[in-house]
Amino acid sequence: MKKTIYFLILNYMILLTACEKDPMGKTRTVYSGDPVIEFASPNGSFAVSGGVLTKSITTTTTPKTDSIRIQLVATQRSTPTNITITQEPATTAILGTDYLMTNVTGNIVTILPYSSWVTIYFQINKVSTPKVIKISLVNGDNVKLSENYKSMQLNLK
Repeated sequence: MKKTIYFLILNYMILLTACEKDPMGKTRTVYSGDPVIEFASPNGSFAVSGGVLTKSITTTTTPKTDSIRIQLVATQRSTPTNITITQEPATTAILGTDYLMTNVTGNIVTILPYSSWVTIYFQINKVSTPKVIKISLVNGDNVKLSENYKSMQLNLK
């Protein structure tokens, strides 16, 4: 019984001290580091393997659609943030034949003003042999690259 009472008192104390109201009633920025861009799984469907967000997709005769986000880890900006991406040499799938990407112009993706992310959509066609799509972030407008999540890979089968 004593343990239960101590447990309840401890939780009550944590509850009262864990949240702190801003005395000015304003929203505070929690992240104060340099602006960073990184890939992020929009629905948690990508696994992390060696610092690369990875996902396997079984292709069918009907094209499949999948997506991944590039997010800005910083305060939202009033101007667009252009990000350069590249298809890595490990890519064996052929853009335009095995897959298409939308929201990409050339090799540039843009996070719109007052937004924190942009989604790249993939339309994936049937492949007869296993293929790989590997995309990496190269640079962005006044942002650093995340060392942990700067590459993504789709394994097509």
